[in-house]
Amino acid sequence: MRTIEALEPVKAKGVTTVIGLFVPDVDDIMNKAIQAGGIEINAATDHDYGYRQGMFKDPFGHYWQIQKKI
Repeated sequence: MRTIEALEPVKAKGVTTVIGLFVPDVDDIMNKAIQAGGIEINAATDHDYGYRQGMFKDPFGHYWQIQKKI
């Protein structure tokens, strides 16, 4: 029997998904993620369409969009 491995984005040579997560405090989560080894892609910013959003890449290559409605 053959085992099928799920590929991490780094092994797949690209982004396989962007994970969107709504949180109460975007800045807190962004800071914790970066302290834990994440790489900031977009700083947390308020947008005209009513959301505060930031994005980071985790050590496995997954992209996370952290957001909340303002």
